[in-house]
Amino acid sequence: MARTQGWDIAILYVDKNDGDRIAAAVRETDWQFIRVDANSPYQRSPVTFWLEDCAIWCAKDWRTGNTKLSNLIHTWLAFNKSISGDAETHRLQVALVQFLHEHREPDMPFFFWLQQFLEECLEATLELEPGLRDDNEKVQALLKATSRGGALGLLRFRFLADKGDRLII
Repeated sequence: MARTQGWDIAILYVDKNDGDRIAAAVRETDWQFIRVDANSPYQRSPVTFWLEDCAIWCAKDWRTGNTKLSNLIHTWLAFNKSISGDAETHRLQVALVQFLHEHREPDMPFFFWLQQFLEECLEATLELEPGLRDDNEKVQALLKATSRGGALGLLRFRFLADKGDRLII
């Protein structure tokens, strides 16, 4: 039977301790889920939100246009406040677009994508831009959370892109 509409399930609870118990029970089912409380595997920040959008673009929005490549580029350039000159701006744009186009696989583990993105594009920006120091820690926490054995070790692009098919605790 084909599903015509996605699903969202949100579980509300009193405190992070209840969230810990619920997350442990859901992990046993092998369901992928997003945790948004104080015990989330990583804290969200402007850079992690942008990374999620980049992953969603790579998973499906490059076809649908729901996430605009121009918006991803604009945000990328805004993160790189210390760039100087048109040549450097162009180099950053090309590097981002090339990376995103070469990594359009919805079933790719998010960890591998993020690791490659850090090496090829993002790491230098996170190290050079003083305003992104806190974001660097959050990106490293995201990398750890999505690694094998991490709380989000099974996370695939498809899960991020299927916003209507997820469990939120």
